[in-house]
Amino acid sequence: MKHSKTHAHAGGEARSEAAVPETEAVAAPVDAAGDPAARIAELEAELLRLRDERLRAEADLQNARRRAARESDEAERRGEARAFGAFLTLIDDLERARAAVPPGDTGGPLLAGVSLVLSKAMDELARLGISAIDPHGEPFDPHAHEALLSAASESHAAGAVSQVIARGYRHGDRLLRPARVVVSTGPTVVEKRSEGEAK
Repeated sequence: MKHSKTHAHAGGEARSEAAVPETEAVAAPVDAAGDPAARIAELEAELLRLRDERLRAEADLQNARRRAARESDEAERRGEARAFGAFLTLIDDLERARAAVPPGDTGGPLLAGVSLVLSKAMDELARLGISAIDPHGEPFDPHAHEALLSAASESHAAGAVSQVIARGYRHGDRLLRPARVVVSTGPTVVEKRSEGEAK
């Protein structure tokens, strides 16, 4: 009987020893959860990180939209410039054809037809908001004029446009094509000397 008590006691001890790890196992998750304040701080930090990522993603999206709009606008302008360039070349040809008629020659119906087509073309340009640049006699402007030649001129001061080879064009404030011009270098040197001798 004494042995069975000891056995029961030993069995009880065994049960007691088995219960200890079970209690520790239950307590472990509570310890892993940590301090609630620390957990709140951790969640707040995570929230700030996610908010920062969202703001960055929104900024990237806005930048991508602006870039796409800018590229679309540039592509549209390039397309317009090509189309207008072809149209302006035709106008140049018409103007050269009209200028080829000798002075005093009426040119007949052909010249009248060319002049009519040219007039309609210029009206269409005006309707599209395109204006011609005809800088004859004006000071040379490198932002709006392209100097093809420089030559002495008795009637234009040095640096002035003495001849317009091809008119330039603007679309609103945007330069479509600079005016192609001859820039005066002033009167010839020989004439300046002869004027000094006359004095």
